Amino acid sequence: MLERYAKDATLQGVDVLGSSFAGTADLIKFWQKNDYLTLRLGLTRDASSGCYSLLVASPLTEKASALVT
Repeated sequence: MLERYAKDATLQGVDVLGSSFAGTADLIKFWQKNDYLTLRLGLTRDASSGCYSLLVASPLTEKASALVT
């Protein structure tokens, strides 16, 4: 599903895909396995999930790769 989403986004001229979520070990492994890079880890735990928030991204273009990596 992520591969299809990336292909569709590329055809539409999108530079980067991203996600923000409660950083549980399982979710971190999932996004890393799918080649998403960690951009930001929250400094405090979220009140509702009890986890640190995590922001990940996957660059789709060379322009985005230069900014994300």
